[in-house]
Amino acid sequence: MPEPTEEPPEEAGGRLQHVVAARRDSLERLRGKGIEPFALGFDKDADAADVVAEFGQIEPGAETGARRALAGRVVLLRRHGRVAFVVIRDRSGDLQLFLSEDTLPAKGWALMDELNLGDIVGASGEVVRTKRGELSLKADRLVLLTKSLRPPPEKWKGIQDPELKVRLRPVQLFSDPVYREIVSARARVLHAFREELDSRGFVEVETPVLHPTAGGAIARPFTTHHRALDVDLYLRIALELYLKRVLVGGLERLRGKGIEPFALGFDKDGSTTWDGSSTWAGSGGGSPCWGRCPRPWAGRSRRRAGPSWSTWHSSTTSIPSRPGVRGSSSWSCSRSSWSTRCGSPRS
Repeated sequence: MPEPTEEPPEEAGGRLQHVVAARRDSLERLRGKGIEPFALGFDKDADAADVVAEFGQIEPGAETGARRALAGRVVLLRRHGRVAFVVIRDRSGDLQLFLSEDTLPAKGWALMDELNLGDIVGASGEVVRTKRGELSLKADRLVLLTKSLRPPPEKWKGIQDPELKVRLRPVQLFSDPVYREIVSARARVLHAFREELDSRGFVEVETPVLHPTAGGAIARPFTTHHRALDVDLYLRIALELYLKRVLVGGLERLRGKGIEPFALGFDKDGSTTWDGSSTWAGSGGGSPCWGRCPRPWAGRSRRRAGPSWSTWHSSTTSIPSRPGVRGSSSWSCSRSSWSTRCGSPRS
């Protein structure tokens, strides 16, 4: 797998091997000092954003007397003699750790010699603001939670190659907060969908992933073989095939959500899996869904996603309003399809 670098493969490979070897040596030195490089746990009681929201207004040089415990990945590391400044990043943002040889125990300060960018640490101590005005956690405890054996991408450029962004999603997520916000915004949109459908009496139903017959019209399915039953099966493409059967069973408003894989190729903008949601309403002639459902979904989803939604997805909705027409509508959500099926099981 290619590494997150823009340099020639020979030079990049040699440099990466050197860095990985140096970090493995650091790993062994930590164990030699009695420091476990992969801790079993750390009890944090706040996120970086919580500390900023609570103590963001204190004056430079002020001490709050309030203790907090945080954990995050090291994204910046500066050492000046007997003090060090480490910026950690958690799910909510960044916060600086103010580390001093006078306040840390010997084992905690010894950890500084082996700390690298990308390591995950936990720290607890008093919330202060430095004389230069940086809100910080003056740590009296520092714990290494995970030792990173590979270096993170370059700080300012990040991952430039579009293909590497797809191949190295975890690295892209921790190095670029924008992509983490995309994942969070998508989760909020899905929650808004569920809330809206729950309020309208739709029951969520799990349907089989393996089908005995290929569905999805002309789409080419993935195939597999069930050894115990000695039959060929197909990965589902259409959620509604089994939702229709449940509708016949008497549940008049249904919704299903799941991955729909089909072999249509892929590129940097899409893959062979389609995250779909299908809703069915019986005895409605199409109007209950088409006339009234899509518009509230769009409004609630926009509110839940927040302002970041429009910055990374310019065309937020493509939901037509056509009362009385049976068929499907799509709601674009991070390359996902949201189809609304209305009417009887025959539609």
